[in-house]
Amino acid sequence: MKEKVYCVIPEGVEMDGDFDCLELVKAIYGLKQASRMWNETFDEFVCFMGFEASAFDPCLYIKVVDGHCVLVLVYVDDVLVTGSSLELIAQTKADIKTRFEMTDSGKCTFVLGIELVDESDGSVTMCQRRYVNDILKRFGMDECKATASPVDLSTRLVASSEAANRRSVS
Repeated sequence: MKEKVYCVIPEGVEMDGDFDCLELVKAIYGLKQASRMWNETFDEFVCFMGFEASAFDPCLYIKVVDGHCVLVLVYVDDVLVTGSSLELIAQTKADIKTRFEMTDSGKCTFVLGIELVDESDGSVTMCQRRYVNDILKRFGMDECKATASPVDLSTRLVASSEAANRRSVS
């Protein structure tokens, strides 16, 4: 740890000597520095594995091996690993497990409240249906009649220049 942090000796812990407190030598859960230290440790490790942090998002790490791309995305303490090679994905997960305690939840179907659906054409659809349904339920609208569009289908939209011309003629 960069700063000195002290804690009270927990009740029931026997210490040799006369101590009032202990100096922490590493971050513990709940400490305000803990999440930053975890992120720095994770960043250092994945960069050591050959990943590069994205210039656009420091929580996205990218590695290209023999034309295959592997992506590691971190949100707090959730880590999403994906890529174009199942073998590289498995190897990346195994490498991360050597340093961090990790539970592999398998194929990702939800991330940050967003549902991920694999389509038959190879694309992935992102959907927040569950979130919308939760909001409808919270406001007592879960039994309301659904509509495909919030706008009346007979409404005719015109370009702004066409609308200006109509005003100048009348």
